[in-house]
Formats: sequence, structure tokens, C-alpha cells
Amino acid sequence: MATPKSEILIASLGYLMISTCILVDLRLKAQMWKEILIASLQSLIQLIGVGFAILVLIKANVEALNVALVPLFVLNGARIARKRFTSSSYREATLAFWIFLSMLTVTSLTLVLYWIFGVLTLKANSIIPLTGIVAAASMRSLSLAFDQYISTVKNQQDTILGMFALGTSSTTIFLYILKDVIRHITLPIIDMLKAAGVVHIPGVMVGLLVAGILPIKAAVIQFVIMATMVFVYLTTPSLALFLIVKRYGFKLEE
Repeated sequence: MATPKSEILIASLGYLMISTCILVDLRLKAQMWKEILIASLQSLIQLIGVGFAILVLIKANVEALNVALVPLFVLNGARIARKRFTSSSYREATLAFWIFLSMLTVTSLTLVLYWIFGVLTLKANSIIPLTGIVAAASMRSLSLAFDQYISTVKNQQDTILGMFALGTSSTTIFLYILKDVIRHITLPIIDMLKAAGVVHIPGVMVGLLVAGILPIKAAVIQFVIMATMVFVYLTTPSLALFLIVKRYGFKLEE
């Protein structure tokens, strides 16, 4: 069993790595060190808090409470993803609502499918980790998609204006941009899918094997989790950007 001293030592290893990243950032002047430091502190505190919260929820054994926590996970993810949508053309405060709605829709759909196919139960030790995996994937996909979307609009503004001049519909232009966005953000996930079992053994599968689950069942569940990542990375940004453009119109950078 780990002692408090060993836990501090292990945490120190993590911050040794974080410190190295900060030093590299200061050297390169990428101006990311503050975000890295703050995020690392938040992460450690949140993980400790969630660990104790899960233990409390397991003992309480109230399934309705477990389900009610799903929107809270999504809300926090949407808040973080919203900060990545830095386009000056979209200033509306309600933008956060459409981001939250897209994340909640995809996350809820995924969890319902998990439940129907027997991957998920409403127990705290099942629904909370799986919700975290799906909601985090949605958040990451949106963060990457927003950066790529804004970059594509900036870099191809002349092309987009030319398409408008030729009478191309906003929907066609949106799909043209979305294709570029999806291609860029899904490449790492597809590579992860290819590398599973060959380059790395995913953590969920290892945890299931350690818990005594048969290898074939552990492998199938891990495959579903990775397939979910591809699904989420494709659907969440597509839905979010569609809702944003549908609500506010197609806007070029000012």
C-alpha cells in the first residue's frame, strides 16, 4: 500500500515532467507555461476530489444521482471547450449553450448505446468513468476543431469569398471547411486505433484484465471505447459547428 510519503514522491515525478515542459516553453517563448502550470494544479486537485467523490457515490448507491452527474461533466467540458473558440466574429454569450448542447447530445447518445449493449450500468463505478471518457473526448475534439476551423477560415478566406462570389451556398462552403477540420482532428485517433495492441496496450483493457475479466471480453470492451473516440471526434465537432453556423450564420474573420 502506498504511503503519503510515496504519494508525494510520485506526484513530484509528475511535476518534474511539468517543470521540464515549462522550461522548454520559456525557452521557445510559446507562452503556454502559465496554462500548463494552472492546468496541472487543477488536474491533481480534481482527480483527488473525484476519487473521494466516487467512493462516496459507490457507498450511497443511488443510480438517479449518478445519472444526474452526467450533465455536470458535460457542462465543465463545454466551459473549457468554449474558451478555445476565439474567433472575433462570434461574440454571442449563448455560443456556450450550443457547445454544451452538442456535447450533451453526443455524450448522452453514446451512454445510452453503452447501456443498451450492456457495456454500462448505472452504478457509480461504471457510469462515472465512462461518462468522463466520452465527455473528455468530446471536449478535446471541440478544442482541436475550433482551432482548426478558425485557422482554415483565416488561411482560405480568399477562396471562401470567391466561392460566395460564384453563388456557392453557405452549406456547401461549410461542408468544404468541415471536411478539412475533420480530416485534421481525427488523424491521431485513427492512428491510435491502428496502434492498439501493437504499439501500446490501452489502459482500460489492462484494468479489466487485472480485475479478472477474460481477455476476449476486455479486448472487445477496449475496442468499443476506441471506436467511441472516433465516433465522438467526428460527430461532436460536426454537430457543434453546424449548430453555430446555423444559429449565427457563416462569418469570416474580421
